[in-house]
Amino acid sequence: MKRKLIKITAAALAIIMLALPIASCSSALKPALTLDKNSISVGMYSLMASILKGSLAYGNSAINGSVFWDTVVNKESGQTNEGFYNEVLLESAKNNLYKLALFDEKGLTLPNETVKKIDEEIEFWIDYDGEGSKNKFNEILGKYGANTDILRDYMIMSAKIDQLVTYLYGNGSKIGDTARQQYLDESYVRIKQIFFPYYEYLYEVDDFGDDIYYYEGGSKICYDKDDPEATAIDSDGDGKSDVDKNGDIIWYIDDDKGDPHISYDKVNGVRKPRVDENGNQLTQEFNKAEQSEVWNRADSVFKLTQKENFSGFEALMLVYDESYGDDAGDTDLSIYLNKDINYSSTSGDDTVDKLTAAAAELSVGEIARIETDYGVHIIMRYENEDGAWDIEENAGYFEDETGIADFDTLLINYLFSAEIKRVKERLGDVTVDAEAIAGVSIKNIGINYNFY
Repeated sequence: MKRKLIKITAAALAIIMLALPIASCSSALKPALTLDKNSISVGMYSLMASILKGSLAYGNSAINGSVFWDTVVNKESGQTNEGFYNEVLLESAKNNLYKLALFDEKGLTLPNETVKKIDEEIEFWIDYDGEGSKNKFNEILGKYGANTDILRDYMIMSAKIDQLVTYLYGNGSKIGDTARQQYLDESYVRIKQIFFPYYEYLYEVDDFGDDIYYYEGGSKICYDKDDPEATAIDSDGDGKSDVDKNGDIIWYIDDDKGDPHISYDKVNGVRKPRVDENGNQLTQEFNKAEQSEVWNRADSVFKLTQKENFSGFEALMLVYDESYGDDAGDTDLSIYLNKDINYSSTSGDDTVDKLTAAAAELSVGEIARIETDYGVHIIMRYENEDGAWDIEENAGYFEDETGIADFDTLLINYLFSAEIKRVKERLGDVTVDAEAIAGVSIKNIGINYNFY
């Protein structure tokens, strides 16, 4: 049976303390939220809190401490991270009930085979994590305010919601191009940019500190032996010109001080980027004086763009844009940005959010200049292309394995939200037992990576 994410060890579980132990089966099964004939128990609500906390904990060690949860995120209201995420939890629970109501409205039934797989997965957990003992496994779940029955109820609820989404949309296959284009035009802005970075890309250099130019493939150096000033040197006096490791003659050219540097063919050759352990090209930030020069250069180009239409802007892009480095080829590419995505939550900075906000304020054909920590961006807004999500050159803006910026995932959520809104209008508000959920807080619940 497939494991869910990473397994929490017994030692780790012993460290994670829970402010809301499951005192009794009856209190855990008490309905906390109710809508029509569906409800979410206190225990399931507590389990949902642990799952949300687990999703937040990846790559964020601060989740374990109280400093994060006590940090004020809204100065006007005094709301802390704890209060904010408790609200997120409550809204998520309410939405699940609306989804279950829609499941019932569509007359759907969970297949017996799906229920069987859920039971098999729980049996696997009992055997693996509980060492064959249901009581031991319930002790683990008790740290999340749940037990085996509550976990099963939650998994059945999740399976119903998954089935509902598949029934309505498939994996996106049931959504027509008209709805896709409508969502694209409502949620995305398309821009092109002329970018002036406050940094330079780093490339492999030789012993003289000069960038090395290679033939395509990056194994043989591309010498500019046709330069009339280039010469071959016999440094050891053996009557043979110096050669490199490939046996090719090394060609030199003197600089303005008479010092010999390698003569590289900068027209036919390409530089090899220096990269980090993740394969990303290394950069070096400019100093203040250099950044000032970049700003002045960008300002002069910005003034030129004020007189240009689309084709004129693109002509200036080909001359001045430095978005992809010197050797990246054609930079005349569209950029699609989703107005509903908080890009900073995944990237760690607000650069893309700034560009998105600025682009959203522009009409098609208008130009703006935005300064970020990375440099100066001169952007022009364009009309969205028909079927932009299917254009190969745009793939990077519509395909995302994490789902955060994946077009089909966002589109399904968009359409699903409209369906849920309709159910809300029909059934009204969810009934919440405030007293029942008062003791459930994401700050104090255990971090659940495994069981959901």
